[in-house]
Amino acid sequence: MYGIVSELPDPYYQIVEDIWDELERECGLSGIKAAPIPHFSWHVAEQYDINKSAQIIEELASGTSPFRVRTGGIAVFTGENPIIQIPVVRTGEINSLHERIWNAIQPAAKNMVEDFESAHWIPHISLAYPDVDRDNLNCAMQLLAFRDFRWHFNINSISLIGNEIDHEAERVFKIEFGK
Repeated sequence: MYGIVSELPDPYYQIVEDIWDELERECGLSGIKAAPIPHFSWHVAEQYDINKSAQIIEELASGTSPFRVRTGGIAVFTGENPIIQIPVVRTGEINSLHERIWNAIQPAAKNMVEDFESAHWIPHISLAYPDVDRDNLNCAMQLLAFRDFRWHFNINSISLIGNEIDHEAERVFKIEFGK
């Protein structure tokens, strides 16, 4: 799978990596490390035409200024494969950029994940998946529930990250805003 994402800036990049390490050490949760780049996703698909995607994102990024992002709390996407995550607050600016990305990137994407379509999209920073179960969910929530996840940071770029099956995810490209 591949994703059009914004990587977290420091110190939050490092904080999330530290949380991943702590969740692995204390709760046995290590599945997230298949995609070891702290981020939130704008669009996800099985595959992208890399050259076409880079061109589309360059065009979008050139007309976009860095903007402020807020997070709040800790949450769980429920279901058969729960995801422990930090919600990103949707603002008019975030919604607008998401819609522009969703509409522009479609010709370069193969097998898009519909959960990232505007009506369903819940921006978030994943802390644990796909190995969350009843036992380690309890462990993780006890570990995280009393921490302050009200973060504020600036986003100034969009990246394409991804991985083939059985390989760790890596950045394919990163394009800064306003260039």
